[in-house]
Amino acid sequence: MSTRTHVGKRVYNEGVQQRKNPYQTHSQNNLPLNEDIGFEHNHLVDCDALSSQLEETIQQSTCEHIDGTNEVQNGCGNVQENEKKTRGATHMLEIWGRPSTLPRIQLDFDQFGRPIGPNRSKFCEFLGTIARNGMYCPLDAEDWHKMPNEYKTKMLNIVKSRYNISLGDEDVSHLINDRDERVLEDQWANLLTYWNKEEVKVRSEKNQDARSKRTMHHLTGKRPFAQIIDKLEKEKGRPPSRAELLDACYTSSTNTPFIVSKYLAEIEKLRQELPEGSEDPVGPNDLYAQVTGQDKPGRVRMFGEGVSSSDVWGEVPNRNRCKRIMLEQRSEILKMKNEIAELQSQRFTPQMSAPQNAQSLASLSNNFIRPVSTKEHLQVGDYVVLKSIFDPTKVVAKGYLHSTDPNAEVGKQALGENWYQVNVKVVCDSTEQLIRPYDHYQTLQDAYGAMVAWPCNLVTPTGCQ
Repeated sequence: MSTRTHVGKRVYNEGVQQRKNPYQTHSQNNLPLNEDIGFEHNHLVDCDALSSQLEETIQQSTCEHIDGTNEVQNGCGNVQENEKKTRGATHMLEIWGRPSTLPRIQLDFDQFGRPIGPNRSKFCEFLGTIARNGMYCPLDAEDWHKMPNEYKTKMLNIVKSRYNISLGDEDVSHLINDRDERVLEDQWANLLTYWNKEEVKVRSEKNQDARSKRTMHHLTGKRPFAQIIDKLEKEKGRPPSRAELLDACYTSSTNTPFIVSKYLAEIEKLRQELPEGSEDPVGPNDLYAQVTGQDKPGRVRMFGEGVSSSDVWGEVPNRNRCKRIMLEQRSEILKMKNEIAELQSQRFTPQMSAPQNAQSLASLSNNFIRPVSTKEHLQVGDYVVLKSIFDPTKVVAKGYLHSTDPNAEVGKQALGENWYQVNVKVVCDSTEQLIRPYDHYQTLQDAYGAMVAWPCNLVTPTGCQ
């Protein structure tokens, strides 16, 4: 008996699946076929022969399956006793196989250089695959410091090709060959290392930012300020003011910056308010400083490098020294007041001996006002110096003579005879006590820019210091 059996792709695939599972029940239309038999479509097959071949195949497969199952069960028992299940090696195929056309993965770091962010975990695992690859990181290297630089460079290039990371200090090796022939090789290497320091970069950026904000640039070329000051002093017969230096150094007939023109206009407006015949000497509160702002500590603008404020208008003591000197001066003033009060009380005491009276009067004359000697030489508007009542040779302030009228008032009190009204412009000794304090003015520093009353014999022209 023969029957027509159609052997197609579907039946063949089912037969393969049946060979994998010998316990599956086969139907006549789902028989496992052997490729060696060479069946074709519409081929007649003997059903009895096919059935016996199928039975033998099933029995053989069943025995093999039972034996294999027992071996697997016995083997699994031994494996479970001796080994633990693991996830296997990490390959990071999604990173290694990432196309170069895609953008590099962004990676963030904290202030200590440690990776953070959502990509940190995969980045660390990727580094682990590099460290376990002998082609990039030899496993027989005893210490990282002994690892050849060529391997370190190769590993770094692999990481840079896949991750967008900041590499810390920039490598300056490519700048070594850019050395100028006038610079020594060892000094050039040290200089590059210094330039590459973080604090030096921060300072350089700050200086560049400050330089970009400058609005005034001198137009003197190679000529220093000292040479220009000397030239103007010879032309004018006196030291030039800082306003005159501004006009000489920062202006030109064709290119004068707007800010300079603005400053000069404001200075000229203030100059017209000065008393007739007065000048504008260099000082911390001169016309230039009133318009452009106060100078920074230790620096005097328009004088160039190497000139400090103490060189121009004297040393300014610190706060502690001012307090100490002020206490000493107050003690001296209190002592003088006590002596004056004692002398006034002794004027009406007939029992006081002549030598004692003469000695007290001499002490008073030495510490107070001497006869006027310069009154006739001064005029209102002159630039004068004020000398100390304790040391007539010591200059304590400079300013303009504002009035010599005895009826003029300072602090709601008339000047009186042998007193001048002076507008203080420069304070040389900030701790010098006012001889006639008023309101909240107790020292010359307090009266800076204000009017003070000063004895005529302690006020002299600038040329008679």
